[in-house]
Amino acid sequence: RTEQPLTPIDGQRAYQFSDGMSILESDLTEEERKKAIRLGATVVRLDRPGSGSGSSIKPLYGSQIDQMMADYRSRGYVGVFCMDEISKLLPKAIKGMSRWSCIINMLKTTDPETKVGHWCALYCDTKNEKVLEFYDSLAWPVPKELLSELKTVVDSMALPYMLVFKHNTIRNQRANSSTCGFLSVLFLQNRYDEGVSWKEATGYDSLEPEARKLARRYGYI
Repeated sequence: RTEQPLTPIDGQRAYQFSDGMSILESDLTEEERKKAIRLGATVVRLDRPGSGSGSSIKPLYGSQIDQMMADYRSRGYVGVFCMDEISKLLPKAIKGMSRWSCIINMLKTTDPETKVGHWCALYCDTKNEKVLEFYDSLAWPVPKELLSELKTVVDSMALPYMLVFKHNTIRNQRANSSTCGFLSVLFLQNRYDEGVSWKEATGYDSLEPEARKLARRYGYI
């Protein structure tokens, strides 16, 4: 499943949910908009392409993410998954691996095409640091459904000890930018680099300048 980019025009708005999903206001009925607010959605204004510091970066597709992470396949990167595919596909993909990672699209395979995806990253080291790390550039709370999916994955590893679960609380992305894919890739590449800690990989006030550098390096802007 790919992240479907919004096509904003000046003043257009979207309803953004705590799991990172967004739906254009124009795609919702009045009753659906009211329901979205009751469910805790935040209304965000979208800028025209080219305005704002992050708007020059287009959203990434799964194949583009895999291309950017190609050099990390041999080090444990196993690919891109929708949220509801994790418990079904990930245990087979990571079998026998002590260090692995993947990119998660917070969409489900059954979600309507009007929903806009949000990329997050998952990194696990069961040998040295004994951690399972979830990175979300928007720093939303981890959805309960995702926690259930991850529990299935951890149980499949049958480890004789507990893993420390980490989730970043510092937001690195603006609500109206499309840098989540680049920021997720940047997080994983940083974690694979020796000496870059979890704190260093997630603790900056803003990583969007680094995301733009990454986009330029791979020719996306």
